[in-house]
Amino acid sequence: MNLKIPSLVDGYLDETLSENQEMELINWLKSNPANAIEFAALIQFHNRLHDVVQIEKSINLQHFQQTQIIQDVKQTSLGNFWNHSTFTAGIAGVFCLLSLVLWGFLTSNASATYEIERLANSASSFQDRTYRIISLDNEPEMTHDRQPGIDGATLHVKQPDKYVLIRKFPDNRLFITGSDGSISWAIPPDGAVRVSSNATRFMGSVPGNQHGIPFINLRSDLTQLKTSYNLDFLSIDKNGLHGISATKKSAQHRGPKKVEFWYDQNSGLIKKMIFTGMPQAKGGPANVSAELVDNNNLPMIFFNHESHHLPGREIIEEN
Repeated sequence: MNLKIPSLVDGYLDETLSENQEMELINWLKSNPANAIEFAALIQFHNRLHDVVQIEKSINLQHFQQTQIIQDVKQTSLGNFWNHSTFTAGIAGVFCLLSLVLWGFLTSNASATYEIERLANSASSFQDRTYRIISLDNEPEMTHDRQPGIDGATLHVKQPDKYVLIRKFPDNRLFITGSDGSISWAIPPDGAVRVSSNATRFMGSVPGNQHGIPFINLRSDLTQLKTSYNLDFLSIDKNGLHGISATKKSAQHRGPKKVEFWYDQNSGLIKKMIFTGMPQAKGGPANVSAELVDNNNLPMIFFNHESHHLPGREIIEEN
């Protein structure tokens, strides 16, 4: 192992890498498939150490609280022994029950939080992904003449902040939006192509984007789930995928009311996402799913607008 790599991984986890160091780490990952496995192992080792420390702290805190209650009981006067012993037994029972419930909630939420950290830092978070978007609403999606709906769309994603969203009108004409990470663009079936130096200018139709969870920049979006949502594990599905449920803590936070996603435990690759309760101020479905259909590498040029229209098309620059 390159002796410099563990320090780069530590810096990556602490978010202290310079731009050059981060690029060095990415180049190392891309240079050999074995490096991605080594990277994932380093992340898992880091997370396991973190888990042990946190669980030990929680156990020590619980032990201290129980010891304090026992000491308080011992100070009870002997003259009131029977009354106080009955009362104390009831309190102890309630305390044990509350401790178990609180312990279960804290460990589940904490473990799900650590798992999200692992997914965000896994080698799979660097992989290109292609998702099929499906509306889960009972009613048909309301559409208009200018842009098609999101149901049946295809979303291509490359880290960081690169995407191509392909939607279709009922007559199969394409409406394509995307970004190369610095320039965003929109290509209607006919007329001018619009481009903008605002990388998020045409991202509004990406599921969850206008509400804060686009899953285009996977690392930062998973971090938002950690801070703005209560987390819990889902049952393993019929395909053996592990799942995490995220329920929004407060209406003050942007984002759908609930996000669920399923992933491969070994690779960390997220294969399915469900967004539930997205605000309807800008239209679109309230509930959508995004299912992984491919994770092959896509060339950088694919995220330039020139790759998706004929040369000579009129181009209009917007702010």
